[in-house]
Amino acid sequence: MRTDFADLDVTAGAILVLAPRWPTHSTLITNAITFVLDAQSPQGTCETSWTINEASVILRTVDALATAHTRHTHPATPGLPEAVTTPIPLAVARSIARLLDTQNHDGGWSRRPEEDSGTTTRTATA
Repeated sequence: MRTDFADLDVTAGAILVLAPRWPTHSTLITNAITFVLDAQSPQGTCETSWTINEASVILRTVDALATAHTRHTHPATPGLPEAVTTPIPLAVARSIARLLDTQNHDGGWSRRPEEDSGTTTRTATA
């Protein structure tokens, strides 16, 4: 019996790995991007699972969405369906807004917004 469920951080990582091989894996990548977009709330948050660091999940999802969007707009690459690419800029903007809203008073971020800073380096790369 399978008890695992899809994980946002892992799915975003898979997009990053598969994106350079777009023609071969276009359906997988399209489905994964749809999963990432659907997982985000209107406030830019998403559920964490084994990756308990919200900012880390945001970093990975923004990287994956930006990579997918860049590949979509490259003239030599067959694009993603418009229904998938249209929401990408809004999703990235929501993620950035979430990071801005959850920065701690000391300038850092934490695993969760209510905790002390401790994950600044990883978050700053988002």
